[in-house]
Amino acid sequence: MRFKYSTNELSQNEFDSMPRLPIRIERSGRQLDTLALVDSGAMMSVMPFNIGRQLGAVWDEREAKVPMGGIMRGSGGIPLLVSAKVGEYSPINLIFAWIKRNDVPLILGEIDFFLQFQVCFYRYALEFEVIPREQ
Repeated sequence: MRFKYSTNELSQNEFDSMPRLPIRIERSGRQLDTLALVDSGAMMSVMPFNIGRQLGAVWDEREAKVPMGGIMRGSGGIPLLVSAKVGEYSPINLIFAWIKRNDVPLILGEIDFFLQFQVCFYRYALEFEVIPREQ
């Protein structure tokens, strides 16, 4: 399934566009339709604090043991398992590092989005393709 790169604001142009994937995430009977940045440079999938709270997660500092790198260095994350649905594909379970920050987007990274899906970027066409891993 192919998706278009998108921008955050109307004032942005194609050079500001990024691979943002419409995704439905669900946990504990709560669901949220949102956009996630597909980031092949991110080692882990990351969930900002406000999204975890919307899904009913409760922050416990003692559980924040996932070390974060890059711009999130110094933040500890809590492993959070959610059900995720991309397009018409069957729902899958994804693990996120839930962090106590809201200044980052929902990020789909190597662990474990890229373990579940084949992703091909066609930047020249401002498109990307997501295909579930064969079972």
